[in-house]
Amino acid sequence: MDSINQRLIDLYSLYWPTLKSQSYKFDDCKIKPACPLLLQVDENRFHSADLKIMYCGQETKGWGSLENSTMEERLERYRQYFLEGGYIKESGTSVYWKAVKRFQKYFGHEIEGKNVVSIWNNISKIGLKKRKGVTDDVRKLEREYFPVFKKEFEILQPDIVIFMTGPNRDKDIKFHFPALKIEHSGTMQTKRQLAVLNSPELPDVALRTYHPNYFGGFNQAMENTKNVLTKRCTRIK
Repeated sequence: MDSINQRLIDLYSLYWPTLKSQSYKFDDCKIKPACPLLLQVDENRFHSADLKIMYCGQETKGWGSLENSTMEERLERYRQYFLEGGYIKESGTSVYWKAVKRFQKYFGHEIEGKNVVSIWNNISKIGLKKRKGVTDDVRKLEREYFPVFKKEFEILQPDIVIFMTGPNRDKDIKFHFPALKIEHSGTMQTKRQLAVLNSPELPDVALRTYHPNYFGGFNQAMENTKNVLTKRCTRIK
């Protein structure tokens, strides 16, 4: 059986040494990059899944020190935090993880009886060491030395992706998928509030909504997002 985790490791190994070698450029900077978010899956559940859903946020707030961490440590961190449920402890206070749980509950009801697997990813693979957001320098670091986001899609082939990234990060999605078309959702929401994303390199069901940190806007779009998912999921049930 094809090992998805090994394919991800092989991908990251191509770029990790060079990325690490660039950390010195931030020695004199107050704002430093964190380690990249390295994905892993539960192989048994992944290969038997009827439906693979990727929840894509913006970036991590701190994720280890780039200059001092190993790739193996970052892989293990993802396993413990996401695959082993460490994030659940934060779901009481984190609006992002609350939103993920709401979607998981929705899919559990909407696609009853199916084996559904969740994947967590971020549109910016490299966040900042001690704060939220991404600087231009860190964004450039990722694009030049760790361009893995699009290739992760090729390996994981999710059936659905929900970008909870907000409209201001559309340029980052377009960077990875240049043929991207951002289209109206067919609801009362504007494209800024909720958009359908079409690209040959994205799954048939790809949506972009507000980040849950924009609490009011995200909640207003949530029901419309579910309605669009309900219509579009009929293609893959």
